[in-house]
Amino acid sequence: MCSIQRGIISKREVYIIMDVQTRANGMQDKYDIGLAFFVYKRPEHTRRVVQSILENRFDNIYVFQDGLRSEHDEAEWKEVQQVIHLLQDRDGSSVEMHISGVNKGLANSITQGISYVLEKHQAVIALEDDILLGKDYHRFASLCFERYENVPQVKSICAAGASDAVDSDVSYNRCYPYDVYFTYRLSSMAFGTWRDRWKDYDRDPKIAQRILEDKVQKIRLGRLAGCDNLNYLEMIVNHPENINTWAFYWTALQVFSGGVTVTPLHALAEDIGRDGTGTNTISATDQFVHTIHELPFEVRFPEDQDITVDPYFLTRQNIVCENGNYILRNIKLLRAKYKQILAGYRS
Repeated sequence: MCSIQRGIISKREVYIIMDVQTRANGMQDKYDIGLAFFVYKRPEHTRRVVQSILENRFDNIYVFQDGLRSEHDEAEWKEVQQVIHLLQDRDGSSVEMHISGVNKGLANSITQGISYVLEKHQAVIALEDDILLGKDYHRFASLCFERYENVPQVKSICAAGASDAVDSDVSYNRCYPYDVYFTYRLSSMAFGTWRDRWKDYDRDPKIAQRILEDKVQKIRLGRLAGCDNLNYLEMIVNHPENINTWAFYWTALQVFSGGVTVTPLHALAEDIGRDGTGTNTISATDQFVHTIHELPFEVRFPEDQDITVDPYFLTRQNIVCENGNYILRNIKLLRAKYKQILAGYRS
């Protein structure tokens, strides 16, 4: 017998979407989506991601390559330019290439690129050069953008949660009635949002300063988005020269507005950049591991009134993001599972 707290398992209806047209005729944008693809100097990563973009058959593609930061990067930077031209091989796609003459930095490049694409389209997917898409992500994104267009609480979408460990409790998943879950924190795994939601985004450092000085807000941020975001907060305010982030401010927006990210229950993308080659991830780690899955033919979404952040997934997500040590992380995940089982028996 399935028992999940807070009434997630109930007699409530499940909103099921079957996208027969997409499966039958190949992926074409049913929703007005622009793909913003951000690259710099990783040609092999970029080559693999480009292939995954082609397999997803996006109609409108915008490529943004940041300008050179160092002469040492020039050879790989130029090689990336050769790779991204492979995107023009797909018939029927509109492809724009934007090669910056100056180095803007990752955060500025991404936020400016998102704003540019949203001037032309109702929704955007921001894809970095180390996020390998599964073949079903475009379909998932289209379904989410259409399904939640008029649900302002849902502020963004993504292709995967923090790692497979978040949703690896097979017994819990067997009772969970949906193919998505919701989080307060942003996921940069093929982050997507709508034009009207993006208008609320603000990277003013004063926002971070206010949160840091407000004990109640700090507690809320740590509880809903993980203590790792408190570490980012401290760094943004006290050592801004050491961090170049856009994601923190989106997470803060969601936490303090009650907004959420809709996340597939099982990953539809893989992060191939945790090998120490990235701009922000400079050392290899196995903390954020994803395995690409297929999206079910029938995708089960909750009704609007049932959109909520599942407390068990929230706990597991925070454990993954806060604990880099493999052994400690898994001990805490196991404890969380036992607590969930005990809570189910008591309810």
